[in-house]
Amino acid sequence: MIIKDKHYQTLNIPAGYFGLVTMTTQAGFEIEVSIVDTKTGKSLFHAVRKSNNPNPVITAQFLPSNDNPELIINVKESAHLDVRYDEMNVTDENGLLLSQNYVFVAEDATDKDYNDLYLAVAAWRYRN
Repeated sequence: MIIKDKHYQTLNIPAGYFGLVTMTTQAGFEIEVSIVDTKTGKSLFHAVRKSNNPNPVITAQFLPSNDNPELIINVKESAHLDVRYDEMNVTDENGLLLSQNYVFVAEDATDKDYNDLYLAVAAWRYRN
């Protein structure tokens, strides 16, 4: 799937699922990534990075209190933001969602190497 010149994507993550984010960049532009609870406006994840070196990798976790948080990718300096992604869900034998997973890669210029942003978001059932 493609998000071309679009910075927003709804994540099909249910409330109360434990979320894990892994992010890195190899970009000359500053890349800002946020995950926001759309009902409350609360930030669940926010990172800004400008680095050609993918190390260190940014990792964080979140626990949404509402369904379907929104992912926002913002590259203010880019006129050619092209984000590709795919998603996978894992269900049990009754169709109950056990885990929802997304992988995003982005191109912020025109060289089409899609290594400017790597972002993985995974969420699974949480029991406290």
